[in-house]
Amino acid sequence: MSQQPPYPPSNQPYAYPPQPPKQKSNTCLWVALITAVFLLLCTCACIVLAVVFADPLLEIAEEVASELDTTQPESNPSSQPVANPPQNTASTAASVSVSSGEATVVTAPDGAFISIPTGAVPAGDDGTAGTMVFSIEQVPVMEQNTAVADGLTLAGPLYQLGPEGFNFNTPIIVSLPIPAGTDPGTIAGLVTYDPQDGQLKLVPSFIDLENGVVSASTIHLSPWGIGRYYENLAQVQRETGGNITVHLPRTAPDPFNDNDGLTEARYNGRTFSYGVCIESYNLADNNPNTRIWPHWETPTGYLYVVHDSYHGRTQNPGPRSWWVPTGTYQLSEIVAVSEVNPGNPLYVPVYKNYWRPVGNVQMTPGGEVRFSFNDIRSEFHTWTEGRPDCFGLATSSAGTGDVQITLTWDSEDDLDLHVIDPSGEEIYYSNTSSLSGGQLDRDNQCSDFILGQPENVFWPVGSAPSGSYQVSVHYYGSCVQDHTVPWTVRIVTSGQVQTYSGSVSSSGEQQTVTTFTIP
Repeated sequence: MSQQPPYPPSNQPYAYPPQPPKQKSNTCLWVALITAVFLLLCTCACIVLAVVFADPLLEIAEEVASELDTTQPESNPSSQPVANPPQNTASTAASVSVSSGEATVVTAPDGAFISIPTGAVPAGDDGTAGTMVFSIEQVPVMEQNTAVADGLTLAGPLYQLGPEGFNFNTPIIVSLPIPAGTDPGTIAGLVTYDPQDGQLKLVPSFIDLENGVVSASTIHLSPWGIGRYYENLAQVQRETGGNITVHLPRTAPDPFNDNDGLTEARYNGRTFSYGVCIESYNLADNNPNTRIWPHWETPTGYLYVVHDSYHGRTQNPGPRSWWVPTGTYQLSEIVAVSEVNPGNPLYVPVYKNYWRPVGNVQMTPGGEVRFSFNDIRSEFHTWTEGRPDCFGLATSSAGTGDVQITLTWDSEDDLDLHVIDPSGEEIYYSNTSSLSGGQLDRDNQCSDFILGQPENVFWPVGSAPSGSYQVSVHYYGSCVQDHTVPWTVRIVTSGQVQTYSGSVSSSGEQQTVTTFTIP
């Protein structure tokens, strides 16, 4: 028997004429009638059940919808559509609260750590001991929006380090682990965020292959990572730069006297750090390989802290070296000293900085410039007391507690932090404190603008009410001209840290960052 081909689509002509319809039998008619009666009875029954159970079902549906809504951020009716929605850019790896009188090390599970010496945390606005929450967060690869400078790639994860927006009294040391399987010959040093162009660029670093870490000293925190260069790095470094080497003996001499304001530290102990600071420089651009060091195109100060001394004994004696490109450098030697007060965390340790200019130093290919702590004792009377220029402007600690929300950005624009507490009261520049205890203690306006200074809202310990909090960023206006402004918001709740990032591009734009709940 031949098989009929399938019917073509309705918009195509039939290749074969359709078959004539078959005659329906009486049996089919009775079946159709019985089916129709059955369906009519089912429909009536459904209508009756719907009327009886309508109210209970509606209540259940409303409860389910309400529960689902609590898992989503609340909308902000006043917010404009978000062109660049904020991202939850980091997951907490480690966080520690540190006061002015404490020294500690914040260590992440993967081996990244921040070394914080005594006295590094600045005092508060009222002069009492300050407190800061230091944090290490890994930024997911898919959310690493910061570009790496030409010629470099990231070796391992990018870390969001905090707190941002503050300059510490003395340098802290950032150390990141070299990922397993990485060729150590490709490690160029640490990279950090350059606010001038939004790229990650190299900073002078100490590469410790024995312990598998790369370290650098800094006065402030931001995103950090390890930079890798794939070509013949050792040869490039020999041809395009040399080393600055700093040496500290096992038993460090005490350059201070009884009139330095730190006399009591002779009983409690003192710490001091010694290093070299780059005030400015001019690179020798006659070698095209210097293109792999684009960070040096923007003169800025970097401190080379080598060792800390405690009770006259150095923790890590010996020389350490940092590679720098060929050029002329204006250097200063730095000594930072602080009391150690292990018994009273509320006491603000006496700390002082001393420095002296070294003058112009010429770095040649394969060259080395050496400094030693032993050389300063006989000449210490010539040093200047005070904060060296390469430390940047001094800042004070902001408020922290049960909740701390900090907004940072790096351009001459007036961004405002807005926080709505569980009662519905909004904290911002026109309402700097709420009945629930929240306070805005940092407000950076164009009238007295300080580049890099954050805005900060906090609830002191024991005062944050339970409930939902909403955080948003408002672009009040530019101090110069409207443009896209990247921002970062870090939220600390009961010691746990979460960081978000985004951008605003026009005056009046407001973005909801997130909504979180305090139980």
